[in-house]
Amino acid sequence: MQIPKAESKTKAERIADRRANIPALFHGSYRKQYDKAMSGRSLRAAINSKCLDCVCWRAAEVKRCDVDTCPLHPYRPYKDD
Repeated sequence: MQIPKAESKTKAERIADRRANIPALFHGSYRKQYDKAMSGRSLRAAINSKCLDCVCWRAAEVKRCDVDTCPLHPYRPYKDD
């Protein structure tokens, strides 16, 4: 059985591909946050990055998120308290 090409990439290559698809908005702050999350230095950066990724990197959509069954929902960024 032959392994599909996408699965033959290393973890570093998959991370680089994912990072390249993050919009370069706000002077690259979303990419910097993703880097911090992937380095394991910040749980907050990981939550923020995942929430933004879920809504195609639109902060306003994270704020309006109504998926209250998501385990990250209570911790999402940009919410009104």
